[in-house]
Amino acid sequence: MPSNFVSKRRKGRLILPSQFELLEH
Repeated sequence: MPSNFVSKRRKGRLILPSQFELLEH
């Protein structure tokens, strides 16, 4: 999980795959 991904996630699910979203939910 690259920091970039986390950063984008924090800002707002800009481009998150459904898989990641499921994990988060």
